[in-house]
Amino acid sequence: MIGVSLRTIRRDVATLQDMGADIEGEAGVGYILQPGFLLPPLSFTDEQVQALVIGAQRVSRQTDDSLAFAVKNALAKIKAVLRLDMRSALNEDMIYVGHPMKGDGPVDLSEVRRSLREQRKLRITLSLKHVELGKEIIRPIMLGFIEPKRFIATWCELDRKF
Repeated sequence: MIGVSLRTIRRDVATLQDMGADIEGEAGVGYILQPGFLLPPLSFTDEQVQALVIGAQRVSRQTDDSLAFAVKNALAKIKAVLRLDMRSALNEDMIYVGHPMKGDGPVDLSEVRRSLREQRKLRITLSLKHVELGKEIIRPIMLGFIEPKRFIATWCELDRKF
């Protein structure tokens, strides 16, 4: 087992076909890639790789666990296809970005991000120092990370304000 789902394989085959790869076969039976197709090379400058590392550190240290895991996997995929002489630029020890956030906040950021992507409302409970102020239905507009705080810009349905 190589650790990928059948759905991922089917999606990747479709992506390759969209890129012009001559692939014969069907789901559940198998696929054959005809000779002659080459993927375009993935290349980055040293500056681009360092920008990716800085961004990855920022994401892994300032957001939530699911994004930290996703960015770690993305860097591993990039490293796997980089030229050998470029891989040293992915060395995270050469760059340091802020301290990790301490503990999880009261809001599930992965749920907020999902709501933003899917453009759906969230039901929240407002509180001030653990005193409940009331329930609200909000429409998230933007998620912000300004050290050491996290912010959600929203449209509130109840009072019709941002």
